[in-house]
Amino acid sequence: MNSKISVIIPVYKVEPYLRQCLDSVVNQTYENLEIILIDDGSPDNCGKICDEYAQRDKRIIVIHKENGGLSAARNDGIKRATGEWIAFVDSDDWCDIDYYEELIRRLGDIDVDIFCANGCIMEFKDERSIKRESYTKSFIFQTHDETKKLVIKTLAPGYIYENFRSQFGVGSPWDKIYKKSFICSNSLWFDASCKAWEDIWFNFQAFDKAKCVAGCVCTGYHYRMVDDSIVRGYNPNKPKISYEFITKLHVYFGEGECDPEVMSAIKTRSIMVMTNVVKCYYFHPANPKKWREIKAELKEMIQWRYYQEAINEKHISYLSWKQRILKKFLRHSWIWPVKVFYMLNESLKARNVKPGGRNA
Repeated sequence: MNSKISVIIPVYKVEPYLRQCLDSVVNQTYENLEIILIDDGSPDNCGKICDEYAQRDKRIIVIHKENGGLSAARNDGIKRATGEWIAFVDSDDWCDIDYYEELIRRLGDIDVDIFCANGCIMEFKDERSIKRESYTKSFIFQTHDETKKLVIKTLAPGYIYENFRSQFGVGSPWDKIYKKSFICSNSLWFDASCKAWEDIWFNFQAFDKAKCVAGCVCTGYHYRMVDDSIVRGYNPNKPKISYEFITKLHVYFGEGECDPEVMSAIKTRSIMVMTNVVKCYYFHPANPKKWREIKAELKEMIQWRYYQEAINEKHISYLSWKQRILKKFLRHSWIWPVKVFYMLNESLKARNVKPGGRNA
């Protein structure tokens, strides 16, 4: 009940948010923490702020390094960690003051490889907050058939199984604690070659290799929604980066040997990635290309092998109704309807936002 938790916090260009993040961890009611701050070559004052906090709290370790990306920074933290448990916090987020105490209390003496909290509270810049819960009751999975359900839920958030009733996935690392010995014995590292979706890549492998996973209905992590994040921000290389991720999934699971439920989840993720590319690259306001170029590029992307297989699959179980509509449009190469659908969806979302309001 007093196991040490190594909290790993990669830090890069988050100066406006960093103190709130660090205060929420340093002041946790559960005190047996090792707090590892990785200054990933941040060009602002983040490195100085990290050193300032380390001078005040002996539990804090600061690693200054050249910028190598989020995955490499997390891996450096894992190598340095000495705790029995490893936790991850993004440096623009924050936790409730009793977050880790509550996790350890609910964990009790259960012998698990991974212990999951129940999602997060998503914090928007317009001061809304929405609780996103992954499941409705606590669970303990002790067989491969059971942990496979977490692999599927990681790839396809819309997967419904008993207590998995929401459209919120389980692929994030910050709402879990991982046993350090489990990570090391299975050589579980974040893939630094992944330029997006690295959390999902790490977690589906973790669930795939875990012998026992448990979860509770505790929710105390606050995730700050920002427009320029890796997934939501504009990146001219997004189509290539995203397709590389889908290709890696197919290679990992083996195309001819893959479990049908897992393959359906991979194809679901393929549709999700495609819709993300449509929104955050092709139709993003920062895209300087003309409509003719965008239309031609999008038609070409649809023809890529794994995307073709996904949009032509008749029975994909885990798609939302919006994803099903976009899948149909893409299958027929109806580019204008895709754009109109996207514009209508964004307009409706904007109308539903009430500035200054908070939705619990």
